[in-house]
Amino acid sequence: MPGDTPGNPGRRLEHRPRKQSRVDGHGRSTHAYGSVDCQRIRALALLRKDDRSGQNGSRAGETVLMRTESLGSSYLALPGGPGPCPGVVVVHEASGLNDNIRDICGRFVAEGYAALGVDLFEDRNRAVCMARMFTGGMAGNLDYYGVPALKAALGQLADHPEVDGARIGAIGFCLGGSIVLTWACTDNRLAAIAPFYGAAPKPRTAIRRMCPVVGSWPGKDFTTKAAGVLETELTAAGIPHDLKVYPGAKHAFFNDQWRAYHPAAAADS
Repeated sequence: MPGDTPGNPGRRLEHRPRKQSRVDGHGRSTHAYGSVDCQRIRALALLRKDDRSGQNGSRAGETVLMRTESLGSSYLALPGGPGPCPGVVVVHEASGLNDNIRDICGRFVAEGYAALGVDLFEDRNRAVCMARMFTGGMAGNLDYYGVPALKAALGQLADHPEVDGARIGAIGFCLGGSIVLTWACTDNRLAAIAPFYGAAPKPRTAIRRMCPVVGSWPGKDFTTKAAGVLETELTAAGIPHDLKVYPGAKHAFFNDQWRAYHPAAAADS
Protein backbone atom coordinates (compact mmCIF):
# COMPACT_ATOMS: atom_id res chain seq x y z
CA MET A 1 0.00 0.00 0.00
CA PRO A 2 1.06 3.62 -0.47
CA GLY A 3 3.68 4.74 2.04
CA ASP A 4 6.86 2.92 3.02
CA THR A 5 8.84 3.06 6.24
CA PRO A 6 12.46 2.15 6.90
CA GLY A 7 13.09 -1.30 8.29
CA ASN A 8 11.46 -4.63 7.71
CA PRO A 9 9.12 -5.56 10.57
CA GLY A 10 7.81 -8.71 8.90
CA ARG A 11 9.03 -12.10 7.69
CA ARG A 12 9.18 -12.08 3.90
CA LEU A 13 8.45 -14.95 1.55
CA GLU A 14 9.50 -13.21 -1.62
CA HIS A 15 9.83 -14.36 -5.23
CA ARG A 16 13.24 -13.13 -6.47
CA PRO A 17 16.20 -14.40 -8.52
CA ARG A 18 18.20 -16.97 -6.53
CA LYS A 19 21.43 -14.96 -6.67
CA GLN A 20 19.82 -11.78 -5.40
CA SER A 21 19.48 -10.94 -1.74
CA ARG A 22 17.81 -8.20 0.23
CA VAL A 23 19.08 -6.41 3.28
CA ASP A 24 16.53 -4.59 5.37
CA GLY A 25 16.88 -1.26 7.15
CA HIS A 26 18.48 -2.96 10.15
CA GLY A 27 21.23 -4.63 8.10
CA ARG A 28 19.62 -8.09 8.30
CA SER A 29 19.35 -10.37 5.28
CA THR A 30 15.88 -11.57 4.34
CA HIS A 31 14.92 -14.86 2.73
CA ALA A 32 14.67 -14.68 -1.06
CA TYR A 33 13.02 -16.96 -3.59
CA GLY A 34 12.29 -15.98 -7.21
CA SER A 35 12.02 -13.44 -10.04
CA VAL A 36 10.58 -9.96 -9.58
CA ASP A 37 11.47 -6.90 -7.56
CA CYS A 38 8.18 -5.78 -6.00
CA GLN A 39 8.41 -2.61 -3.91
CA ARG A 40 5.87 -4.19 -1.54
CA ILE A 41 3.09 -2.63 -3.52
CA ARG A 42 3.50 1.12 -3.64
CA ALA A 43 -0.05 1.24 -4.91
CA LEU A 44 0.30 -1.91 -7.02
CA ALA A 45 3.48 -0.74 -8.72
CA LEU A 46 3.27 -3.64 -11.17
CA LEU A 47 0.45 -1.77 -12.89
CA ARG A 48 2.56 1.26 -13.74
CA LYS A 49 4.02 1.90 -17.17
CA ASP A 50 6.56 4.16 -15.46
CA ASP A 51 7.03 3.73 -11.73
CA ARG A 52 9.84 6.21 -11.23
CA SER A 53 9.30 8.24 -8.08
CA GLY A 54 6.94 11.15 -8.56
CA GLN A 55 6.00 10.36 -12.14
CA ASN A 56 2.51 8.99 -11.53
CA GLY A 57 1.64 9.87 -7.96
CA SER A 58 1.64 13.06 -5.98
CA ARG A 59 4.83 14.76 -4.84
CA ALA A 60 5.55 15.70 -1.25
CA GLY A 61 3.55 18.76 -0.26
CA GLU A 62 1.46 18.65 -3.41
CA THR A 63 -2.32 19.06 -3.16
CA VAL A 64 -4.10 15.96 -4.45
CA LEU A 65 -7.23 16.54 -6.52
CA MET A 66 -9.86 13.82 -6.33
CA ARG A 67 -13.27 13.34 -7.89
CA THR A 68 -15.81 10.76 -6.80
CA GLU A 69 -18.60 9.03 -8.67
CA SER A 70 -21.13 6.32 -7.91
CA LEU A 71 -21.27 3.14 -9.98
CA GLY A 72 -24.40 1.51 -8.66
CA SER A 73 -23.69 0.86 -4.99
CA SER A 74 -19.92 1.14 -5.51
CA TYR A 75 -17.70 4.13 -4.75
CA LEU A 76 -15.35 5.37 -7.48
CA ALA A 77 -12.53 7.80 -6.71
CA LEU A 78 -10.58 9.35 -9.60
CA PRO A 79 -7.43 11.48 -9.72
CA GLY A 80 -7.88 15.01 -10.97
CA GLY A 81 -5.08 14.86 -13.53
CA PRO A 82 -5.19 13.72 -17.16
CA GLY A 83 -5.89 10.07 -17.90
CA PRO A 84 -6.09 7.32 -18.65
CA CYS A 85 -4.76 6.04 -15.32
CA PRO A 86 -4.38 2.52 -13.92
CA GLY A 87 -7.15 1.24 -11.68
CA VAL A 88 -7.62 -0.77 -8.49
CA VAL A 89 -10.72 -2.61 -7.27
CA VAL A 90 -10.85 -2.29 -3.47
CA VAL A 91 -12.72 -5.08 -1.64
CA HIS A 92 -13.96 -4.54 1.91
CA GLU A 93 -13.81 -6.58 5.11
CA ALA A 94 -16.84 -8.09 6.83
CA SER A 95 -17.85 -4.58 7.90
CA GLY A 96 -18.70 -3.70 4.31
CA LEU A 97 -18.08 -0.60 2.22
CA ASN A 98 -17.39 2.04 4.86
CA ASP A 99 -15.31 5.16 5.50
CA ASN A 100 -12.16 3.08 5.96
CA ILE A 101 -12.47 1.62 2.45
CA ARG A 102 -13.27 5.06 1.02
CA ASP A 103 -10.14 6.41 2.72
CA ILE A 104 -8.04 3.62 1.16
CA CYS A 105 -9.49 4.55 -2.23
CA GLY A 106 -8.33 8.10 -1.59
CA ARG A 107 -4.80 6.90 -0.85
CA PHE A 108 -4.67 5.16 -4.20
CA VAL A 109 -5.88 8.32 -5.91
CA ALA A 110 -2.96 10.17 -4.30
CA GLU A 111 -0.68 7.68 -6.09
CA GLY A 112 -2.32 8.30 -9.46
CA TYR A 113 -4.84 5.46 -9.54
CA ALA A 114 -8.58 5.23 -10.05
CA ALA A 115 -9.98 3.22 -7.14
CA LEU A 116 -13.33 1.45 -7.12
CA GLY A 117 -14.62 0.47 -3.67
CA VAL A 118 -17.16 -2.27 -4.27
CA ASP A 119 -20.12 -3.12 -2.04
CA LEU A 120 -20.55 -6.91 -2.04
CA PHE A 121 -23.43 -6.73 0.43
CA GLU A 122 -25.38 -3.84 -1.12
CA ASP A 123 -28.68 -3.83 0.78
CA ARG A 124 -28.71 -7.57 1.41
CA ASN A 125 -28.41 -9.38 4.73
CA ARG A 126 -24.71 -9.30 5.61
CA ALA A 127 -24.70 -12.58 7.52
CA VAL A 128 -26.40 -14.42 4.66
CA CYS A 129 -23.96 -12.99 2.12
CA MET A 130 -20.97 -14.00 4.23
CA ALA A 131 -22.36 -17.49 4.77
CA ARG A 132 -22.75 -17.98 1.03
CA MET A 133 -19.18 -16.81 0.45
CA PHE A 134 -17.75 -19.04 3.18
CA THR A 135 -19.69 -22.11 2.03
CA GLY A 136 -18.66 -21.61 -1.59
CA GLY A 137 -15.01 -21.14 -0.67
CA MET A 138 -14.93 -24.26 1.51
CA ALA A 139 -16.54 -26.26 -1.30
CA GLY A 140 -13.84 -25.21 -3.75
CA ASN A 141 -16.21 -23.23 -5.95
CA LEU A 142 -14.03 -20.65 -7.74
CA ASP A 143 -17.07 -18.65 -8.82
CA TYR A 144 -18.83 -18.45 -5.46
CA TYR A 145 -21.08 -15.63 -4.30
CA GLY A 146 -19.34 -12.28 -4.73
CA VAL A 147 -16.82 -13.31 -7.40
CA PRO A 148 -19.18 -12.59 -10.35
CA ALA A 149 -19.89 -9.16 -8.83
CA LEU A 150 -16.17 -8.39 -8.75
CA LYS A 151 -15.74 -9.47 -12.34
CA ALA A 152 -18.57 -7.13 -13.30
CA ALA A 153 -17.00 -4.32 -11.25
CA LEU A 154 -13.70 -4.74 -13.06
CA GLY A 155 -15.56 -4.46 -16.35
CA GLN A 156 -17.21 -1.23 -15.22
CA LEU A 157 -13.89 0.22 -14.15
CA ALA A 158 -12.16 -0.85 -17.37
CA ASP A 159 -14.90 0.78 -19.45
CA HIS A 160 -14.51 4.15 -17.72
CA PRO A 161 -13.02 6.65 -20.20
CA GLU A 162 -10.42 7.85 -17.69
CA VAL A 163 -9.11 4.37 -16.81
CA ASP A 164 -6.58 2.22 -18.64
CA GLY A 165 -8.43 -1.09 -18.86
CA ALA A 166 -5.21 -3.03 -19.42
CA ARG A 167 -3.78 -1.93 -16.05
CA ILE A 168 -6.25 -2.93 -13.36
CA GLY A 169 -5.50 -4.81 -10.15
CA ALA A 170 -7.32 -5.53 -6.91
CA ILE A 171 -6.76 -5.29 -3.18
CA GLY A 172 -8.87 -6.91 -0.45
CA PHE A 173 -8.97 -7.24 3.33
CA CYS A 174 -9.96 -10.35 5.32
CA LEU A 175 -13.15 -11.48 3.58
CA GLY A 176 -12.07 -9.24 0.71
CA GLY A 177 -8.56 -10.72 0.70
CA SER A 178 -9.94 -14.24 0.42
CA ILE A 179 -12.34 -13.41 -2.37
CA VAL A 180 -9.68 -11.47 -4.31
CA LEU A 181 -7.42 -14.54 -4.19
CA THR A 182 -10.24 -16.73 -5.49
CA TRP A 183 -11.23 -14.23 -8.17
CA ALA A 184 -7.66 -14.07 -9.51
CA CYS A 185 -7.75 -17.80 -10.29
CA THR A 186 -10.31 -17.30 -13.05
CA ASP A 187 -9.88 -13.75 -14.39
CA ASN A 188 -6.84 -13.01 -16.56
CA ARG A 189 -7.79 -9.34 -16.82
CA LEU A 190 -6.24 -8.70 -13.41
CA ALA A 191 -2.69 -7.33 -13.66
CA ALA A 192 -1.83 -7.86 -9.96
CA ILE A 193 -3.56 -8.45 -6.62
CA ALA A 194 -2.81 -7.50 -3.00
CA PRO A 195 -4.64 -9.71 -0.47
CA PHE A 196 -4.48 -8.78 3.21
CA TYR A 197 -5.06 -11.67 5.66
CA GLY A 198 -6.87 -13.71 3.02
CA ALA A 199 -7.37 -17.48 2.93
CA ALA A 200 -5.88 -19.59 0.12
CA PRO A 201 -8.45 -20.71 -2.45
CA LYS A 202 -9.39 -24.29 -3.27
CA PRO A 203 -8.50 -26.30 -5.24
CA ARG A 204 -4.85 -25.42 -4.57
CA THR A 205 -3.86 -26.10 -8.18
CA ALA A 206 -6.00 -23.12 -9.25
CA ILE A 207 -3.49 -20.82 -7.52
CA ARG A 208 -1.07 -21.57 -10.35
CA ARG A 209 -3.29 -19.56 -12.71
CA MET A 210 -3.04 -16.31 -10.73
CA CYS A 211 -1.53 -12.98 -11.74
CA PRO A 212 1.38 -11.50 -9.67
CA VAL A 213 0.56 -11.39 -5.95
CA VAL A 214 1.68 -9.07 -3.14
CA GLY A 215 0.25 -10.54 0.07
CA SER A 216 0.33 -9.58 3.77
CA TRP A 217 -0.64 -11.57 6.89
CA PRO A 218 -0.38 -11.18 10.69
CA GLY A 219 1.88 -13.62 12.53
CA LYS A 220 -0.79 -15.60 14.42
CA ASP A 221 -4.11 -15.70 12.61
CA PHE A 222 -6.47 -18.25 11.11
CA THR A 223 -5.36 -16.99 7.67
CA THR A 224 -1.58 -16.99 8.21
CA LYS A 225 -0.98 -20.48 6.82
CA ALA A 226 -2.23 -19.21 3.44
CA ALA A 227 1.13 -17.46 2.98
CA GLY A 228 2.96 -20.78 2.93
CA VAL A 229 0.39 -22.41 0.64
CA LEU A 230 0.62 -19.55 -1.83
CA GLU A 231 4.42 -19.52 -1.66
CA THR A 232 4.55 -23.17 -2.67
CA GLU A 233 2.05 -22.94 -5.52
CA LEU A 234 3.15 -19.59 -6.95
CA THR A 235 6.80 -20.62 -6.90
CA ALA A 236 5.97 -23.88 -8.68
CA ALA A 237 4.13 -21.92 -11.38
CA GLY A 238 6.83 -19.25 -11.72
CA ILE A 239 4.37 -16.47 -10.87
CA PRO A 240 5.99 -13.29 -9.45
CA HIS A 241 5.00 -12.74 -5.84
CA ASP A 242 5.97 -10.94 -2.65
CA LEU A 243 4.41 -12.52 0.45
CA LYS A 244 5.06 -11.20 3.92
CA VAL A 245 4.08 -12.22 7.47
CA TYR A 246 4.19 -9.69 10.32
CA PRO A 247 4.82 -11.58 13.62
CA GLY A 248 3.76 -8.75 15.94
CA ALA A 249 0.58 -7.87 14.08
CA LYS A 250 -2.98 -9.12 14.56
CA HIS A 251 -5.90 -9.62 12.23
CA ALA A 252 -7.08 -6.36 10.60
CA PHE A 253 -3.71 -4.70 11.32
CA PHE A 254 -4.10 -2.41 8.31
CA ASN A 255 -7.36 -0.82 9.48
CA ASP A 256 -6.41 2.39 11.28
CA GLN A 257 -9.93 2.70 12.67
CA TRP A 258 -9.71 -0.53 14.69
CA ARG A 259 -7.86 -1.42 17.90
CA ALA A 260 -5.82 -4.07 16.06
CA TYR A 261 -4.15 -1.40 13.93
CA HIS A 262 -0.38 -1.94 13.73
CA PRO A 263 1.26 1.22 12.31
CA ALA A 264 4.62 -0.34 11.35
CA ALA A 265 3.09 -3.39 9.64
CA ALA A 266 0.44 -1.25 7.92
CA ALA A 267 2.99 1.22 6.55
CA ASP A 268 5.37 -1.50 5.38
CA SER A 269 2.65 -3.51 3.69
